[in-house]
Amino acid sequence: MAFHCPFITWDKNLANIVYLGLCFFVAMASNSTIVNLQKILTTSIYDENEVFAGDGYVGLAINYVFLAASIWLTPIVMTYIGIKNALIIGAIGDFIYGLSFYLESAAAFYVICALTGISHSLLWTGQGAYLIENSSSKTINRDSLIFYFLYHIATPVGNSLAFLQLNGITTIHSETRMSILNCLNSIGALSVIMFLFLPPVTKFEKSKREQLLETNKGVDALFKAWKVFTNKDMVILVLVFIYTGFQVAFSETIYNSSVGFTLSLEQEAKELVPLAAVYSGVGTILGVFPQVFFKFRPCRWEKSINMLIGTVCQDISYILSLLNLPDQSAFGDNLDMGFYLNSVPVAMMSSALLSVGNICIHTYIASLLYEMYHEESEAVSAVSCFVEFAASAACFFYSTMIGLHSQLVLLMGFSILGLIAFLRVDTKVTNQQIKQEKIAKIKDLQLDIGINRTASNQ
Repeated sequence: MAFHCPFITWDKNLANIVYLGLCFFVAMASNSTIVNLQKILTTSIYDENEVFAGDGYVGLAINYVFLAASIWLTPIVMTYIGIKNALIIGAIGDFIYGLSFYLESAAAFYVICALTGISHSLLWTGQGAYLIENSSSKTINRDSLIFYFLYHIATPVGNSLAFLQLNGITTIHSETRMSILNCLNSIGALSVIMFLFLPPVTKFEKSKREQLLETNKGVDALFKAWKVFTNKDMVILVLVFIYTGFQVAFSETIYNSSVGFTLSLEQEAKELVPLAAVYSGVGTILGVFPQVFFKFRPCRWEKSINMLIGTVCQDISYILSLLNLPDQSAFGDNLDMGFYLNSVPVAMMSSALLSVGNICIHTYIASLLYEMYHEESEAVSAVSCFVEFAASAACFFYSTMIGLHSQLVLLMGFSILGLIAFLRVDTKVTNQQIKQEKIAKIKDLQLDIGINRTASNQ
C-alpha cells in the first residue's frame, strides 16, 4: 500500500531509500568528520609524539588505492554475500578506521587505512546497487536527491560537534583529540547497528545468487564490469569520474585543512576546519533548490542544466580560494597571506559553493547512469567508483607535493573537461529518448487510424 501526497508517493522502496540515507547520515556524521579532521589530527599526534610519522593525506591516499583496486571484485563478492551484508561490512570498516587514531602508531594507522579501503569498496558499491534496485526511471532523480542530501548534510552535523570542542583552541592536545574521537566513534558504532536493520532487496539477491550457483560463473560479474567500463559512452564519462574523485578529496579534506593551516585568517584557525564543513552543509541545502524547481517545472535537459550549475559554483569557489588562501596552506601551519584576499567569510562561502556543486553533480551523475545501465547496477557502480576513488588517491598523493594554487588550477581544468563529457553523453541519451517517443507516437497514431478504418468498414 502506498501513501500519496502532493509531492511524493510513499511506498516500500522509498522507505528503503530514506532508511539507507539515514544509515549513511549517521555513518558519515562520524566518518566524514574524522576524514575532514584527519590531517590536523595526525599533525597534532606528531607534535606530541615525534616517533609517530603518519601523515593524514598519505593515509587517505592508501585508503583510496586499496579502495579502487578492490572495487573490481565487489560485484562478485556482493553476488555471494548480498547487498545488505556488503553495506554492514563497510560500516564496520569505517568504525574500525575511527578507532585507529587511538593507537597513535603510523604502521597500524596505514595498515588499517588499507583494510578500510577494501571494506569501503563494499560500502559504496553496495550503496549504488541498493539505490538503483529500489528506484525506477520515474523516481531515480528523487531517490538520488534524497540519498545525497542526507549523505551530505551529515558532514555539518558531525563537524558542529567538533567545532564546539575546538572553539578557541590554537593547538590540539591529547585531551581534546580523545574527546573528539570518543564522540565520533560512538556515533560510528550506532551506524553499524542501524545497518543491521536495513531491509534487504531479497527477491533480487536470491535470484541472482541462485543463478550464480547454478552456472558457477561468478567471474561473469567481473567481465560484465569490464564490458561496462569499455563501453564508448562510459569511456567518455571517465573524465567526469576523474573530476569528481579529485573534487571529493579536495572538498572533504584538503580544502578545510588548508583553511585551518592558514593562521593569518584567524588566531584560532583550527576551529575553522569543522566550521568550513558546517558551511558545506549550508551549501548542500542551497544545492537542493535548483532540483526542487525542476520538480515543479519539468525539463528534458534537467540533468545537463544542473551539471552546469554545479560546475559553475565549484569553479567560482576555486577562483575565490585562489585569491584568498596562500599556496603553502596545503602543507601545514603558515602565516602567509592570500594572493589578493585574506577573509574568513570568503573561505566559508567557498566551502558552501563546493557543496552546492556536489549535490547537483552527484545527483545527476547517478540519474544518467541509471538511464544508461539500469540492468547492470553492480557493474556500473563498481566502474564509476573505481575511477573516482583512484582519482581521489592520486589527489591525496599529489597534495603532499604541489601547492594549493596548482591544485586549484588542475581542478578547474578537469571540471570543464568533465562538464563537456557529461553534456555530450546526456545529449546523446536524451536525443535517443526523444526519437523513441516519436516512434511510439507514430505507432499509436497508426494503430488509431487502423482501428478507425476497421470501425468505418463495419
